[in-house]
Amino acid sequence: AKDTHLGGMGWIIHDPHSSFRLQGASSRPCVSSALVAESLALKAGILAAQSSGIVRLACFSDCLELILLLNSGDHVNELEGIVTDIHLASLSFSSISFHHVSRTMNSQADALAKSALSCCIPSSGKPDSRTWMV
Repeated sequence: AKDTHLGGMGWIIHDPHSSFRLQGASSRPCVSSALVAESLALKAGILAAQSSGIVRLACFSDCLELILLLNSGDHVNELEGIVTDIHLASLSFSSISFHHVSRTMNSQADALAKSALSCCIPSSGKPDSRTWMV
């Protein structure tokens, strides 16, 4: 529908000490903001790490607002359920941390998010104002 907000999400898990790499991308309708899309992408990456048996995880995002929120324990109504899910999933790790990085440093995950939207971009070739990429 015209008023549906579409979010593209991408995440990457890699071990800096080995060649292990796992990644995922998806698009989702009814995403109300870029912050929600960022939160959903982070949650998906955390759940993938959890199901892969990873026990220590450092999470990086170019969304400073999300990282500050997760590290402070503050609440934002539109993220309440997603942040709760992230905190619950975090309990399964012996160590988990959340860090802010620049968009440049997060370019591979950003490219995955854009690719998830590639089938959903209007014929003009440009995402409309209601499309969020993470």
